[in-house]
Amino acid sequence: NIEYPKLALQNNIQGRVFLRFIVDENGQVKNPQILKDIGAGCGQAAIEGIRKVKFKPGEQGGKKVSVYYSLPINFQIKG
Repeated sequence: NIEYPKLALQNNIQGRVFLRFIVDENGQVKNPQILKDIGAGCGQAAIEGIRKVKFKPGEQGGKKVSVYYSLPINFQIKG
């Protein structure tokens, strides 16, 4: 789960953050980068959230390999 930044909530900031990162041979996130940010701490919150996720590593020729991923993270205030 990604925690909505307080500053973004207070200022009603919503939108999509785009991240790029590597999933290594062990399924761990490495080198996350913000490609597009909406501000107010949302980009950093997206990075912190994605670091907690365990991914299935890529495979090539039956061997686990590192893979680049690009991922949009939606920030939407409900209610």
